Amino acid sequence: MKKGSKNIYVLAIVIILFVSFCLNIYLLTLKEVYKNRTGKKIYNEILLAKNNNEKILKSLELWNGDNKINKKELIEMNYNYEELHDNILQLLDEYNFYQSSNIVFLSKKVDTGEIVENDIYNQILSYMDQIIQKGLYECGEYLELKESDKNNLKIMLTISNNVKNYFDEIIGSTSKDNDYEEFRKKVLKDDFWVDVLQSINKINDKYKNLDFSDS
Repeated sequence: MKKGSKNIYVLAIVIILFVSFCLNIYLLTLKEVYKNRTGKKIYNEILLAKNNNEKILKSLELWNGDNKINKKELIEMNYNYEELHDNILQLLDEYNFYQSSNIVFLSKKVDTGEIVENDIYNQILSYMDQIIQKGLYECGEYLELKESDKNNLKIMLTISNNVKNYFDEIIGSTSKDNDYEEFRKKVLKDDFWVDVLQSINKINDKYKNLDFSDS
């Protein structure tokens, strides 16, 4: 091999190694950006979902199966459902963002179409809007409930309890004395937040065929 050809060959190898090194640094940087984004946004959305669900549960427990419900409590519960619904949609949006990435790959997958189809909170919000509108035409502090309303609220109570139990289980297994640092690490590890999204979807799946209309 001529000296000039040998030098070109060596130079080509050096360039390839340099490009490979730069690409690896770039990928590591992207992964670090992903972790930071996950830690700050996704972790917060999960905690907000937990807290909003607990607020909903508190309102439903205050109702306690009565034939009437406090209108103010009903409006507050509707607001918390909107917030919880938004938390889940934000998680789904994050999943879609990374799933469409050609560089940062998620280690776990969920059926986004199924999650949208099983969106029980969208049905609940539609129902809540109906009974709140009905309450505007009734005088007094309380809204009288029909039997169908009571059945709907009982189902909503069951769903909320199931979600609470799930959060208590996954957080309680890693955290003590309200210190969520270990849970935060778990959310980041192996894309565990995708499991959270999938688990909430499984809870909703049991009720996707129910009719929450104000009949």
